[in-house]
Amino acid sequence: MTALPFVVPGPLLLRSTRPDLQTHRETHGELPTLSLDSLRDLVGSAEVRGRGGAGFPFARKLDATAARRGSRHVVVNFSEGEPASHKDLALALSQPHLVLDGASVSALALGVRTIHLILPRDGLEARLSMELALHERRQLDRRMRVRWEIHLAAESFVSGEASAVTELIDGRTPLPVTSWKPTAVSGVRGRPTLLSNPETFAHVAALVLHGRAAYVD
Repeated sequence: MTALPFVVPGPLLLRSTRPDLQTHRETHGELPTLSLDSLRDLVGSAEVRGRGGAGFPFARKLDATAARRGSRHVVVNFSEGEPASHKDLALALSQPHLVLDGASVSALALGVRTIHLILPRDGLEARLSMELALHERRQLDRRMRVRWEIHLAAESFVSGEASAVTELIDGRTPLPVTSWKPTAVSGVRGRPTLLSNPETFAHVAALVLHGRAAYVD
């Protein structure tokens, strides 16, 4: 599978020219395992923020998700319903492993072994690309003891809202619901949930793989 024709390889996030795992590793290197404190300090010092629109500091999401004892969840939300926005699709087709690396390193730092991947039901290209990427990583994921659960969301603007996503994972109607607590405090099954979009996780991976100096330049 090739990258989208309008995606021009950039200085870091879109540096790879092919989406396969071998090219990804040749370009970005092997993914290290970071402790929660190390990851929190790294994303905090680089001021990584969510790319879903609110620009919320990723380090604060990590802190809130880690604050409560017990099980936690990590969710990668590819359900991009905003009209004329194709950035998640671009990453799915050109940089799937960068997104998966960011989710993996975050999950392992939080002690999470199952990562939820929300894919658009009608987005066949994105689904095939991400499924192929997961197939390529099967040996790596076994070593890291990480597994992925794929959920298909309707292609609509509201389906990507955080509470709609957690409703989908919990097996209920995937529509936004009133919530008095952020997802990082009470999300999937009422447990702390680190939920971000693919671009955010790609930025986390780029920072972890290349270091703060390369990331902030």
